[in-house]
Amino acid sequence: MEFDDRGLSRGLCHGDATGANAHLDQRGEFTFFDFDRAGAGWRTYDIATFRWGMLRFYDRAKADEIFEAFLAGYREVRGLPRVDEDAVPPFVAAREIWLMGLHAALAAGQGYATLNDHYFDKAVNFLHDWYKEMLAYT
Repeated sequence: MEFDDRGLSRGLCHGDATGANAHLDQRGEFTFFDFDRAGAGWRTYDIATFRWGMLRFYDRAKADEIFEAFLAGYREVRGLPRVDEDAVPPFVAAREIWLMGLHAALAAGQGYATLNDHYFDKAVNFLHDWYKEMLAYT
């Protein structure tokens, strides 16, 4: 898949919208927290980060169901240009690569124990499987 950034929507982004950084209260209202990665950027990155989180933490059927509900709500509130939606798959891969870099950068202060073969096998397998899916998507 090829795309360039011309036309991607820009604006204020959460930067870590995995779903784990939101709370749904009894009234059905969301509260987002953990804004340490927030800033100006491509909105599709937030959408892709949510997609990535669902793929990493749920089985595929559940991840797809939650993501489709998320997209429907997103479209209803602010709209979603086709160019942004088409850019989600490569940004999912970018999120995985970025997270590996973040963990490597933090390891000097937090320790290297979690950066083991299992960690990298899981990340590489995720990227490999996602790449195969992206090829089928194009």
